[in-house]
Amino acid sequence: MHISRTVHWALAGCLFAIIIVRSITLSFSIDEAMTYNFVIDEWDRIIANNHKLNTFLMKVFGGVFGHDEWALRLPNSLSFVLYAWATWRLVKRVPSTWIAVLASVVLLVQPNLIEFFSIARGYALGTVFFIAAVVMTIEASDAKESASFSQRRLLYASICIGLGLGAYLAAINVFIMISACILGLQIWKWSRFGWRSLLTTGFILVLGFAWGVNELIELGQSEQLFYGNESYAQFWERFQLYYLWPVYGPYFLRASTMLNLLALGLLWPVFLWLFNRKFKAEFVIPLVILVGSSIGWVVEFEFFDSLLPMHRTSLVYYPLLGVLTVGFIIAVGRLERPILKYTTMVVYSVFAFVILGNFSKAVDFEVLREWGASADVKSAMYQVDEYAEKLSTEAVIEKHHSLRSEVNYYIRTRDMNAQVDMEAGIQLDAEFLLVRKNDFHYSFDDEQLTSKYELIGDYERSNLRLYIRKDILAL
Repeated sequence: MHISRTVHWALAGCLFAIIIVRSITLSFSIDEAMTYNFVIDEWDRIIANNHKLNTFLMKVFGGVFGHDEWALRLPNSLSFVLYAWATWRLVKRVPSTWIAVLASVVLLVQPNLIEFFSIARGYALGTVFFIAAVVMTIEASDAKESASFSQRRLLYASICIGLGLGAYLAAINVFIMISACILGLQIWKWSRFGWRSLLTTGFILVLGFAWGVNELIELGQSEQLFYGNESYAQFWERFQLYYLWPVYGPYFLRASTMLNLLALGLLWPVFLWLFNRKFKAEFVIPLVILVGSSIGWVVEFEFFDSLLPMHRTSLVYYPLLGVLTVGFIIAVGRLERPILKYTTMVVYSVFAFVILGNFSKAVDFEVLREWGASADVKSAMYQVDEYAEKLSTEAVIEKHHSLRSEVNYYIRTRDMNAQVDMEAGIQLDAEFLLVRKNDFHYSFDDEQLTSKYELIGDYERSNLRLYIRKDILAL
């Protein structure tokens, strides 16, 4: 146990260091910049981008530490500590030390989750609360624990999923299924929990559910529920490939090879479980949550014209699969048969190799996977700053509509001698133009452009171009 604890927290410490460094060095994404408009009270509208708990914590931490990227991202970054604690509570239930080490790798080395711990969005924050609630529900079901301990665990789990929903509304199906597990456990073991515990947790869960449904109704009326997959085939393909980083995988492995090896690692403990078929809360609870959530998505997709989760809105399901895998490992217990033991060692070693190899490609300290263009916006704004600081009056930046939030963030937080009209587009009049090649409604050899502006930045990765007015360049 001492070895597995040391490995778990050493691995968590390394990942936490990566998260903190990335939160400092990564450029601010467009989604983060849009949330920032709520932080500074510039926006007051109903949009899906406003993850309420995340926005609130950004305001709190921004008020204390300032509005640099790392400060606004700190709530998400620090939430990794809770995630590490919750996963350790599950890992410590694994009977074998070397398999416990694998369990730590499965639960901690989640490339998509690590990515979102480094940015100011609600997905990682919400996922942490959901996973913590799952683990606490598992602990509450343990007959070895006292009734008071189990009651507190379910109370904390109820609060956690309420907070999780506040940060990650798209995971409402997960909220519903964890709520069902909490209430079901209290009803099943009525003599252990009693009506007071049921009423308390029930009130918290009903309150959270009512808030979530109201938020979804408002977003639906504002036509904000537009992000997602439009078919089951599209969902399944993207769900698999979103885990891989990049698509072609590490070293010599192809994407298809990696997926097969990952599937083997996930299914092997299920195969081993068939030898004893002992039902344990460690895998029953996450299995119920995953199956129930999936059925919910099918019902919503078929009957309510909802879209299936895609990329970041499906983030919570990756660690939930990890919890399910570890749950089956715990249910298997110690392996006594040599052939099963050594075969399992080989399978799990390959499983760990693929997980770590995939993660090795995910550690990028400059570019975000989903918002790669934001790094170029940051570079362009630093170029603007170099020229604008020489002017006696504030320079005006014209930009495409989609760039307004990022431009506004850098102007405000870097004290740039510049301003931007949040509503105006490209009019060929301002000191600077920041344009997207695909959306520019002028020709790049148009005399209106070439006679007045000089190109000073061409960013191929993001199809951005930065122009400066020639009279400013001549100063």
